[in-house]
Amino acid sequence: MARGIGANCAVLDECRRYALDTAQLHGIWGGLTEPERAECAEKCCCTTTAADIRAPSVSAF
Repeated sequence: MARGIGANCAVLDECRRYALDTAQLHGIWGGLTEPERAECAEKCCCTTTAADIRAPSVSAF
């Protein structure tokens, strides 16, 4: 359902970039699922790695 809603979103690319830049772990972001974002991170030259997306980050709080 989320994919259908976001398919025509005006900020789809920005949303996808945000998800990759911030290693979002859950949900559909920029039309991509978690495994799809991990695959994208492996293929592109962004700072996020597939490991960042697949494994939860530890907070320093």
